[in-house]
Amino acid sequence: MIRKSAFLRGVASALLARWRVWALFSPPRLPRYNGSCEAGIGSMKTRTHHQAARQGRPDQWTCDDAEAARLEANRTARPWGPCGQTPEEVWHGRQPVGAQERAAFAATVRGLERQARREQGYPPQAPLGHRARAAVSRSALVRALTEHGLLRLTARDVPHSL
Repeated sequence: MIRKSAFLRGVASALLARWRVWALFSPPRLPRYNGSCEAGIGSMKTRTHHQAARQGRPDQWTCDDAEAARLEANRTARPWGPCGQTPEEVWHGRQPVGAQERAAFAATVRGLERQARREQGYPPQAPLGHRARAAVSRSALVRALTEHGLLRLTARDVPHSL
């Protein structure tokens, strides 16, 4: 019998592979790792609530409410500061990733996955469980994104709540 979570991971993996998307899993029980994602989810929940409330049903959200919230966020949010572009402007100004760039990135990731396996003490061909695969992949993807200029790591002070 296959567990539901394993089945869903398999389905998700197949979908991501079909669209040539690399999954970047957060470490388990470490929500601060993806704090900006958590903040974005909170923002979308608030926007979706307001969309539903405008329709007179604040406690009954629909897919249309969520889509209206997404469109609103992409048109109005300013994640790069008050004078920065909106996500919609950035999206429309992007350069699509070409086949050569995609192949070069994939080759980099595969090489860095081999390196991460060695560093984490896994034999080259040993099958890995989900957590171990995620740790190897996370290490390789962060390095590959940085090497290809797609990720810039910065440090900033975060004020503590009083």
